[in-house]
Amino acid sequence: MSRLFGNGSLTDEDVHFSPDGKLLVSAGLDGSIKLWRTSNGTLLKSFSAHKGHILSVNFSPNSQLFTSAGEDAIIKIWQISDGHLLHSLHGHKSAIRNVIFINDHLLASASAGLEKTIILWDLQDMELNKLLKQGCNWVYDYLKNSPKLKEEDRHICDGQLTD
Repeated sequence: MSRLFGNGSLTDEDVHFSPDGKLLVSAGLDGSIKLWRTSNGTLLKSFSAHKGHILSVNFSPNSQLFTSAGEDAIIKIWQISDGHLLHSLHGHKSAIRNVIFINDHLLASASAGLEKTIILWDLQDMELNKLLKQGCNWVYDYLKNSPKLKEEDRHICDGQLTD
């Protein structure tokens, strides 16, 4: 069985099914998000979410939240039940290529372009994961001084160091 979502003219960059299989979220190149019911292809909600292209959408493991991210370098966390924006996460300096939930309380995000960083987000305290910061502190000297690394690889922890 196949199901058509939309009228065949969608210009979406990313789509994901919810873990329970009941919903599909699509990310538009126009900065819009669409939330669909998979059982009948009904569009439940469509809203403007970002300035510029949305490059990534994904659901939380419990199917209660979803994320969106894109060219504006902002991760947005949405509540599925009412489409309410819960949080906007700022930490990347360039477009965000991918955001995934590791579990219901931990996100990983990867940026594209020159920045090329991965950030772990702890959603319980809404801060960058402290473990990642500590790990970056431990490898700082290696990243800056190892002759084995390419120049672009030396900057993976830029902005993550703590005192």
